[in-house]
Formats: sequence, structure tokens, C-alpha cells
Amino acid sequence: SSDGNHFVYIGQGDQLGEVGYEGRVYEWVESAGNRSSPFPGDTGEWLQLGSDLPVVGHKAAIVHTPTSANKDGDDSYSVRVGLGVQSSVRVYDWDDFSYEWVPVGRPSVVENAWTPSCLDVSSSGQRIIVGVQEREVVYVLDYSSSKEDWEITATIVGHLLSRLFGYTCSISSDGSRFAVGAPKAGDGDSYTRPGLVLIYEEDGERQWKIIGEIRGERPQNLGNSVSLAANGERVAVGLGLADHIEVYDYNPDDGNKKWNMVGESIPGVVFNFLDGPTVALT
Repeated sequence: SSDGNHFVYIGQGDQLGEVGYEGRVYEWVESAGNRSSPFPGDTGEWLQLGSDLPVVGHKAAIVHTPTSANKDGDDSYSVRVGLGVQSSVRVYDWDDFSYEWVPVGRPSVVENAWTPSCLDVSSSGQRIIVGVQEREVVYVLDYSSSKEDWEITATIVGHLLSRLFGYTCSISSDGSRFAVGAPKAGDGDSYTRPGLVLIYEEDGERQWKIIGEIRGERPQNLGNSVSLAANGERVAVGLGLADHIEVYDYNPDDGNKKWNMVGESIPGVVFNFLDGPTVALT
């Protein structure tokens, strides 16, 4: 989470005798009875918050701590978590009174036959982006307060050569920009391709335009992981085959090349042909 006091963990579990995935949210606790710590100190421990949450067949999840969190003037606050569950997205809020997770809206079906491959939530908790790599599509979901439910407000379809478009995704803090990775984009065999990351910006109400393309220079599966900074001005991308990380800054005044590489490529420490590095920006 943005304050560093929560994280979500996805691991294999035994659900009704079948192996699946379960999500757990952990919270940093400074001392007994004190749940709100502005910054973790040297003492304390991580404790599970509530019960396990089902994440059937996939690992995509994100946890979020809203900034407008205080309720009735006390120190309690809510935590929102989005989970990819089979062909849908499920969102839960933490309820300090029942001390359990409460569903937010109904499960949002994004694809009847496919499981979300990536998922991210804006800082307000009102917007979610969901990628489905098999369909090469990314959905934008917005929460409707009047309907108390989630709505698909945009469908972004990948380019013809953007294979695995939606494999990874990351949204800015205000939800006005997001980045999508397509590590199998470009020419090459089924395993080694240059890869591509596209950055989108909201252009008018619920309309989106591409404001940047970052392409691999050689077969390196660029975009196997992606992380957009909170302000949407910097993006880190993983190069799966090359086992490197590259960081780019947004410069709208630099002609066609709006995203410029910052520093040198950062090498990994262990070569992993299948996955490559995982990246996360503050």
C-alpha cells in the first residue's frame, strides 16, 4: 500500500480438497491495540488482517489504503483489495467494526472464459484496470456510487503484433494514466521477441489515447513486468529474456520520443528465462 503498512500475499492453498490460490492481507502492528502507525519503526510485527480471500486460478491482486480514510473522526481506516478470480474481478473493503472483509459491488465479469492476467487500482480506489492476455485486451472499471457497483467504462484492444498485450499493467495514483506490457510483441519465434509497453492517458471523459510506446530493440521480451510511478511521469519495465530493468521518464516536449530512458539498463542477478525481473516503483 502507499503508506507501507499493508501488503497482499497470494499463495497456493487447499480449497475444498482442490489446490487453488488464496489471498491474505497483512498489516504492520507497532504494539497491541495500535493499528494505525504513520511509519513502521524498529519494533512490531506483521499480522494477517481478516480471513483468507479466494483467488481461484490466478495471482493478480493489489491492496490499497485510501487517503480519505478516517471514519467518524476516529483513527480507523479502510483497506481496499482487488482480486482476479476466474473470469471476474472481486473487490473487498476492510470493515473495522465487523473486523472482516466486505464485498464492494458485485463480481465484475470481464471475460467469461479467461482469468485476469494483471490488475491494478488507483489511489482513490474508484478505478481498476484489468488485463486479459489471452484476449489481448485491457478493461477499465469505474465504481458507480449511485449504482453501488462496478462498470466497464473502456475496452482497450492490443495491436495486431501486441501478443500477450495485457500480460502486465500498472495505473497512476489518480487513475489518469496506465501502462500495459506486451512481452511477446514484434517479430520472432514464440519465445524470443522484442516486446512492447504502451502508456495510455485519459483524453476526455472515459476516452483514452496512447502517449508513449517503449519497444524492445532486440528479442528481449520487454514488458514482462511494468510499474508506473504515482504521478504517471516515470515507468520501470522488465526485460524478461535479457534479465534487465529499464526506467523511462515522460517528456512531452521531446517530439515523437516522449519517453526517455533514465540512466543505464539495470542488470539482474539471476537469469530467469521464463519470468525475468519483477519491478515496483515508489
